Amino acid sequence: METSIKKYRRSLRRHLRCRRSTKALLMERFSDYQNRVLEEYPEPTTEQLVQAFGPPEAMARELLEEVPPQEQTKYRRNRLVWRICAGILATLLILFAFYTFFLKSIPVEVNQTIVIIDESNATKPEVP
Repeated sequence: METSIKKYRRSLRRHLRCRRSTKALLMERFSDYQNRVLEEYPEPTTEQLVQAFGPPEAMARELLEEVPPQEQTKYRRNRLVWRICAGILATLLILFAFYTFFLKSIPVEVNQTIVIIDESNATKPEVP
């Protein structure tokens, strides 16, 4: 069974929208806050954590105030680019699957005419 502090930390980590290295620093900073609360409540409940820190979303906003706005903007832009690329790739994959399974399976009539020329009985021109 997971402790309430682990659940809170996991929820907080999900709400931190920044690079991994920055997220690790922010989580270290939160660990300092967490240690102070753990001194007072050795096994805190979820309610005690929310009372001490606020909801994870609010704590994440508070921690993110220390991150420069340029870094946050860059992070959001990179996430958007990756999502667009993933969407394009998924669309191409679906189109390829549609082509492979449906369009290639439609029978196509092919009419071929074979013309055989028999040159064995033809007269050959004489070379002077």
